[in-house]
Amino acid sequence: MTGDSKNEFYSWVVRPYESSPKRRVVVFGVAGFVLLFGVFIVRLPLLGLLGFGMILASTMEYWLGTSYRLDAKCAKVRTGASVSEIEWASVKRVVLTESGIKLSPLEKEGRLDPFRGVFLKFGGDNREQILDAVRRFGESDVRSLEE
Repeated sequence: MTGDSKNEFYSWVVRPYESSPKRRVVVFGVAGFVLLFGVFIVRLPLLGLLGFGMILASTMEYWLGTSYRLDAKCAKVRTGASVSEIEWASVKRVVLTESGIKLSPLEKEGRLDPFRGVFLKFGGDNREQILDAVRRFGESDVRSLEE
């Protein structure tokens, strides 16, 4: 936990490439190959750049990492320019998994469940700190955190 009592927050970053750095090289290698293929083989530089950008954008979570922040107002997840957040008052259900915690605005599981809410991934050995932060910041808004 960081900050004074009013501005207190807990934040962490999960970088999947740290556990297997060779995969990061493969991602950039494939993106580079697509760029070169478009420029030199197909002779459409725009197509090569478009393919290069699409590969890097779709794998951004892997090679850039994801940052998480919990504070008194909300839980926020950022990957590059993409930001997802949920205010504690909107959390209706908390689902604990082995890899993280799903904060859902839906009271019951349904077909929209995978597309709604915020998933907080555990990073390394910070599982207990994240659970404590969710309990502390969510207080009465987080109705159930079953382990």
